[in-house]
This record gives sequence, structure tokens and C-alpha cells, in this order.
Amino acid sequence: MRVRALGGDPPRYTWPPQCEEASQQCFGPSATAQPCTASGATGDPHVSGAHNDKYDFKGRHNTIYNLLSAAYVTVNALFRHKDYKEAGPKHRLVKGSYMTEGYVAARTAAGRMVSIEYDAARAVLVKIGVNGTEPTAYKAPFSMTLDDVSVALEKRVVTIKTPDWIIGLSSKMNQGMVGAGTTCADGMCFLEAKMSPLVDVATLQVAPHGLIGQTYDGDGVGVIGKTDDYKTRDNTVTARASHTAVPALSPRAISFTL
Repeated sequence: MRVRALGGDPPRYTWPPQCEEASQQCFGPSATAQPCTASGATGDPHVSGAHNDKYDFKGRHNTIYNLLSAAYVTVNALFRHKDYKEAGPKHRLVKGSYMTEGYVAARTAAGRMVSIEYDAARAVLVKIGVNGTEPTAYKAPFSMTLDDVSVALEKRVVTIKTPDWIIGLSSKMNQGMVGAGTTCADGMCFLEAKMSPLVDVATLQVAPHGLIGQTYDGDGVGVIGKTDDYKTRDNTVTARASHTAVPALSPRAISFTL
């Protein structure tokens, strides 16, 4: 695997005040859509949607699911079942799941296909391929722009910007992971994903799909789905909220309307 480190500082992204209030973990530059419509999946995946939709999703072990499928961009993530102990005096055991790797495919205005891969276990590296070439690993701090698609990696966060979407993939650590070592490389880390449209979703040529993308349905109604119950005394098993979710065919599967 080739590893490259490019000079220069990654671009600094800022969000308008309403976005910062809605989610302190939003990524990317100021969105034009008002109010802020950032969504994402965090922790033992807890999903927040476009209209404050809330639900949890466990998924099948070692399976890739689509988070967002829209015109010219798609976001997939690898889900793995993991046991962890909660912080606090009881250290309750939770049999849950986490996202561990993220895959983004985007088509530029010039028709070039860009693939971005980010593994939470290798938080300082992002892999990028163009037009089906073998991905090259780039080390943080890193940034590049290909036509109208930009990628930046800084402080364990990959930010991908297209004309219509801003997407963030970040590596987080859970020191309570059972059977893990003491570092990300030893299994202590997991992936979180954030995304937000940069345009009015109603003007897009195709409605977004995917576990998170489906919440951009334009109805203005936040749907509260099934969530995990952590009230048990000794241990708990997280639930699979979206029973009909279909796994992606492969990490680099391209599933968007051209």
C-alpha cells in the first residue's frame, strides 16, 4: 500500500450558529439550506435524521449498509457486532454494534469517479482512488480537490464536499470495548458519520435514499423509531431497528442516479 503525505494545511470549515447548536459534531462548510439539516449515525449506532428523526440500528455482523444514496454520491459503512462495558461503577456489558469503516463514492462534474475509504482503526490515513484505480493512502494533515469534489483529513476527521452534500467520517474511541487492546489499531475505535445537504433537497433530481438519506423526505416530520433499552441491571442487547435495510453489495458499490 502506498502512503503519501501532502504539504499544506487542510481547509478550515465553519458552520453557521444554528448548525453548531443542533449538533456540535457537524462537519464541513456553511450549508445554504436553512435551518441546519445535519444528520448522522453516532456511537452504538444512534441515527439522527433530517427532521430530528431518531432510531437505533444494529445491522448484521460484518455487513456493509448504505447510509446515503443521492445523485452523484453514495456513502456506505461497515457494521460489526461488538461487546463493550459502559463507564460507571457497574460497568454493564452491552452486546451492541459499531460502524468501523466508511466508503464514499462521488462523480465529479468532469465525469470522474472518486472513491474514498476511511478505517477508524487507521485514523490518520484516508485512501482515495480515481476511475477504478487502486486507492492510495494519504496521511493527515491532507487535502485535495478533484474538479468539484474535495477531500480533507485532519484530527481524525475526513471531510468530503460535493456540490450538493458535505459528509464527515470520524474515528472515535471506546475504552470499554471487550477483547480490544489499548489503541485504535487494536480495536478500540469506531466510526461516526455526519452529513448535510448544501442545497435545498427539494431541488435535487432524485430523492435521497439509505439508512440516513431516507429521512430527507421533505415532510418536516421527525419519525421516532425503535431505540435501545439500557435500563437492564447487568447487561443488555441492542436492537436492530430497521429490519428491512438491505446490505450493500460491496464497499465500493456505486448506488446513485447518474
